[in-house]
Amino acid sequence: MKLIATLGKTEKELSIHSVLDKINLAFDGSNDSFEFINFDGEKLFFLLNNKVYDLGVKEIGNGKFTVFYDHKEITVSLEDAKLKELKKYIKFNVDEEAEGQITAKMPGLVIEVKFAVGDEVQKGDTVLIIESMKMENEIAAPISGKVAKVEVEKGKTVEKGTKMLLIK
Repeated sequence: MKLIATLGKTEKELSIHSVLDKINLAFDGSNDSFEFINFDGEKLFFLLNNKVYDLGVKEIGNGKFTVFYDHKEITVSLEDAKLKELKKYIKFNVDEEAEGQITAKMPGLVIEVKFAVGDEVQKGDTVLIIESMKMENEIAAPISGKVAKVEVEKGKTVEKGTKMLLIK
C-alpha cells in the first residue's frame, strides 16, 4: 500500500508492506522494518532496531491524525497515493467545497450580497440576505475564510439548491 504522508508542507511517500508479524515501512525509498506490538486506542507500540517506541495517536478526521512523541505534537495527514494523483486531474475537491458552499434552501429574491470575492468572513457573519415568502432571511457564513465565488447578485431570483456563495 502506498500513502502520501503530509507534515506541514512536507510530503513523503510512505510504502507499507506486511510480512508475517513485521511491517516494512519505506519513506521516500528508505527501507525500515518494524514489528508492530500493540495499539491500545491511544498509543501505538512498535519495535525498531531492538528498541521499543510508543507514539500517541489521535484521529482528527478526514485522514488527519495528531501524533504525540517525545513531548512534541505534530499533525499528519495520510492519503492514498493513487487518489492524490487522481485529484490533480479533477478541477475541484468536493469535500473542501461542500463545507463552505452556501446554497439556497428555498426559492427567493437576493436582497443584498454583503461580501465580494477575496473578502475575509468569519463563521456566523451575514453574507447574504434573501427574501422568501415575504420574509427577509439572513444567510450566515458556515465557516471562516475568504469568499472564493459569488454566484448571485442583488435583485436576481434563486431557486432551491442554487449555489450562491463559496467560502474557502
